[in-house]
Amino acid sequence: MNNYENSVAIIGAGISGLALGIFLKENNFPCVIFERSSKISEYGAGISISPNGKDVLEKLNILEELKAISGNSKKTIFYSNLKEITSIDTDVLTTSRKNLYDLLLKKYSSLGGEILFDYELKDIDIGKKQIYFANGISHHVKHIAACDGIKSKCRQICFKSEMPEYSGYSVWRAILDQKQADINFHLGPGFHIVSYPISNTKTSFVAAIKTKEKNEESWMLRGTYSDLSKDIPVEILNNFQALKNTQDIYKWGIYTRAKIESLYSTNLTLFGDAAHPITPFIG
Repeated sequence: MNNYENSVAIIGAGISGLALGIFLKENNFPCVIFERSSKISEYGAGISISPNGKDVLEKLNILEELKAISGNSKKTIFYSNLKEITSIDTDVLTTSRKNLYDLLLKKYSSLGGEILFDYELKDIDIGKKQIYFANGISHHVKHIAACDGIKSKCRQICFKSEMPEYSGYSVWRAILDQKQADINFHLGPGFHIVSYPISNTKTSFVAAIKTKEKNEESWMLRGTYSDLSKDIPVEILNNFQALKNTQDIYKWGIYTRAKIESLYSTNLTLFGDAAHPITPFIG
């Protein structure tokens, strides 16, 4: 059993956990990532990275490599009732979470980064810097970096955060085998759609709807095209013919969380979605 008492313990091998691990390794800070799942995985969802995010990727030295396999839109077009109402120049990188994740993992691994799987967080003794896991193992560490996502257990344990509340919105998502050059917004009463290229051949489709139905907060809940067409006008969906040919359509509820006063406490710091659990509209 390795001794990690001089290491930063990163909880979660997601995007923020891997990015932090790279920065620490490159600056000669010992670290280890504890991941609750049994293997590396990242959902096939799209992600839009704004200029401040691209600055981070440039410092990680993976920006150009990511650009080469992503969508590189230069324009965002807004539609209402299928009519263009305005367009703006844009400076965001649209890609898939998997593309970004794979490059971060490759970089972290090349630096000799360590990831321990099947380490689901159970409890934390902040004062003693002791972490307890569901597999019965515990570790004393130098500092704890909470990178465990929007449902962060670290945040719940250490900041006694309030329970999330349903926002009144739910979101549909899918990755389509469909080519698209620009970022497109379709605006309507009680809904909006954003679609953008994540590669030369694939497009991310996201539709947010206003609804009293409290759908579960899970990216992996499947939906159907038939149900989607009840929420979004069919004449708009006809612009996304590939939706009819995919079984991978998902729908989940959007929940809000109370803002916390600090992103750190003694011996623990929050990162990524654990630090900023905001809705996609703000993100």
